[in-house]
Amino acid sequence: MSRPRVQAQRRLQREQDGSEVKSTELERLTAEGLTLVERRNCMDMMRDHAATEFVHHTGSTWRPRTGSIVNRQHMTAALIDSRDFLAAKRRAETEVMLPAGPKVALTGGTDFNDHRLIWGKLDQVRTKYPDMVLLHGGSPKGAELIAAKWAEARSVTQVAFKPDWTKHAKAAPFKRNDAMLDVLPVGVGYLTHFGHFRQQHMQHKGMIWDVGLITFLPKADHETTEDACNAVIMTIQMGIPVARIELLDALSVRAVNSYSKLDLPETPHLLLEFHGSETSVAEQAEMFGEIAADCGGTEFLWTANAEDRNKLWQARHNAYWASLTLRPGAKGLSTDACVPMSRLAECVTSAQSKARELNLIAPIVGHVGDGNFHTLLLIDVGDPEEISRAEEFVGWLNDLAISMEGTCTGEHGIGQGKKRYLQKEMGPMLDYMAQVKSALDPKGIMNPGKVYPRS
Repeated sequence: MSRPRVQAQRRLQREQDGSEVKSTELERLTAEGLTLVERRNCMDMMRDHAATEFVHHTGSTWRPRTGSIVNRQHMTAALIDSRDFLAAKRRAETEVMLPAGPKVALTGGTDFNDHRLIWGKLDQVRTKYPDMVLLHGGSPKGAELIAAKWAEARSVTQVAFKPDWTKHAKAAPFKRNDAMLDVLPVGVGYLTHFGHFRQQHMQHKGMIWDVGLITFLPKADHETTEDACNAVIMTIQMGIPVARIELLDALSVRAVNSYSKLDLPETPHLLLEFHGSETSVAEQAEMFGEIAADCGGTEFLWTANAEDRNKLWQARHNAYWASLTLRPGAKGLSTDACVPMSRLAECVTSAQSKARELNLIAPIVGHVGDGNFHTLLLIDVGDPEEISRAEEFVGWLNDLAISMEGTCTGEHGIGQGKKRYLQKEMGPMLDYMAQVKSALDPKGIMNPGKVYPRS
């Protein structure tokens, strides 16, 4: 059985609390483990039979290219104990040879040469872990060489894990990844990758082995709000069960950075939360990471640390107050709209373009998982001409949302400001709504005439 599955089983056995979720997850992993054992035994039988036929036809004993022939069905307890003892001994010897301090692993493509990005990110990690030890693949060029030069310049201890091509042939880079992961303390190590499938392999294994991940890629020219919205659309269409998914455009990110003392790149961001077991959450995060990459996303941070999550979500909750700092002294006029998911990207980008056309500062945030977003207009209430432009924007956005078969209000409700759009949005249904209002309020004493003129 694979090491990650064994670790997961042991962890769940320790964490059993009598809940149905924990017990069901343990039963699933146990069943998967038994299935894998049966498959392995079948492969051993086929291999042994093939070896026997090899001897019969060639007169010589068949030997594997590497390793030894082991029939696990016939392994004794003493043999298993001896193998475990030798493995533990080798691991202990390796750990003694490694320098002390939190291990930070980096693997990257040889064609990646953005030294500013690599040095900047490694400086950020070093700020958090001053006594870090840098682990990398020792490539003679590309991201890993740049990281090695960074370590030399910063006097950071570094250890190179070079692939053993002679021993492992084509599997050497993947074996190297396993060796690097094997020495990373769970929850302390950070993986950074620049490159292609070999780096993605390491990222994937790190998520399975519960290693904290920091993933960053070169910036893309097409990193836009439209890309972020398209990622949301694909996520919902693929049925990934996100608990919540929030959008912050570049203006909003700039505001929360200043207000909440963060250092997020000033580009559109999506904040997501996944619920479920550790395994299912890791799978959901990995699927979303692939979608984000396909849509031009340049950075996907994934963490199970409650403190890190709460800090980021608190920044999102403070977005209104943070946005007010973009224009000190201005008042915020918040409006919202909600459209079908298929029209989300078009509606949000159109709203940004319209705000620029009217020369309005309008940061956008949104609960985009249901097609809802908020635009906060920062206006000078003492300037009648600016107020007129803000009202023009609000009316235009309401009409746009309705024309896209959405609603002029996602969650703010219908008040005096939007009641004139009710007829356009609801049509004949407005008469029935007014009749319900009259039945509940025959004397017309509840907000008389405010929403329904005839009530």
